[in-house]
Amino acid sequence: MPQQHDLAFTIAQNVTDIHVFFVQWFRGTIAKDTLETAFLQYLAPGFFYVPPSGTLVPKAQMAE
Repeated sequence: MPQQHDLAFTIAQNVTDIHVFFVQWFRGTIAKDTLETAFLQYLAPGFFYVPPSGTLVPKAQMAE
């Protein structure tokens, strides 16, 4: 049972951290160089972002 509690706590903390990041990002109150530490760490290694242009941007290039 303690392992389930630890997992639930970790998941809830991750969701809270990502929420705080997005609030700051949309408000423009977060430095660009925090993208990697505040958000990208939660994405899968093979993640790709697809902007409106339709090009594929690998996770590794998102912080550039």
